[in-house]
Amino acid sequence: MNSQQIKTYYSSFVVIALWSILFLSSFSAAAAHAKTDALTKKKRDPFRPLLYVPPGYKVLKAKNIKFNSKYFYLDLYAEKFSQGNAVYIEIQPIEKYKNSIKGIKLYYNKKKIPLTKKKWGWRGLFGISPKEKPGKKKILIISLINERSFKKYYNLKISKTWFPVYKRPLDLGRYSDIRKKTRAEIAFIKKSKILKKKAFSHRGPDLLNYRLSHPRDMHYITSPFWSKRVYMRYRIRKGKKIKLKSSSSIHRGLDLRGEKGRPVFAIASGTIVLANKLYYEGNMVIIDHGNRIFSYYMHMNDITVKVFDTVKGGDIIGHVGSTGVSTAAHLHVSLIIGGVIVDPLSLLSLPIKN
Repeated sequence: MNSQQIKTYYSSFVVIALWSILFLSSFSAAAAHAKTDALTKKKRDPFRPLLYVPPGYKVLKAKNIKFNSKYFYLDLYAEKFSQGNAVYIEIQPIEKYKNSIKGIKLYYNKKKIPLTKKKWGWRGLFGISPKEKPGKKKILIISLINERSFKKYYNLKISKTWFPVYKRPLDLGRYSDIRKKTRAEIAFIKKSKILKKKAFSHRGPDLLNYRLSHPRDMHYITSPFWSKRVYMRYRIRKGKKIKLKSSSSIHRGLDLRGEKGRPVFAIASGTIVLANKLYYEGNMVIIDHGNRIFSYYMHMNDITVKVFDTVKGGDIIGHVGSTGVSTAAHLHVSLIIGGVIVDPLSLLSLPIKN
């Protein structure tokens, strides 16, 4: 083999080697991207094609209680008819009286529940408060049928839910350090309260549908709903912690573990009414689902929606982070129905009909 042939073979080898490196790099990048996409995507429940859940997470089938009358069927659905759960209502007229019923009002425990008129009847949701005393509760339906007033009472049995209590004090870092806040911090706290109050005063139309979603692409609870937690309180003097009496509070939501930058999903369809960074909550999004139903998401790394955007259940609204009062990357998610806070994942069991 002469010198020219050696040069030719050597050049060919270098070209092939370079292409191999580029191909392997591209393949590795594509594989990594595919892995990320696989983690981002959630599975649809085979029994409810528009319910999105993380792999391995099983949604419990809703329990159903039926109440019938001469004029209509009343169906109540809940994951559990117990403290801290969401309850879905369907009222369907009997065909014979379909055109005779002129509106329906429903009361749970003397509280009027907003109802939405549909082609097939009426629907609505109410929350069973975590603080509600277990036992029999009254449901009242009032209607005008054939120009005559109709009133009917039903009994609904509510069970007790055992919520966890954590006695070990949690150190919140600078938030456990009882120090005098700066003027800037005081102003920021005041602004945050005003923004939240304005968002929760929004009264949008009923936008709920059967498209629901778990808020994360993985399911790992780090702090359960309505758990009681104890927080450290201390002062720093000359570099030493001087312990004070600990404080306790109820966790009004659910904390879900997640790596920083992982997606956060809207649990149901609605309108964005807040998308801001707040003092305690960090990057926070509030969604108005209509009929005084709100979900909210806290401590996010970033927000990908803006106020007045309309989202569907399963849409990405931000990414997991550790902003505000947070000790590690996670998502705090809450659900409020008519002023009653409930376990947000209890919504996923409900067979909401369009």
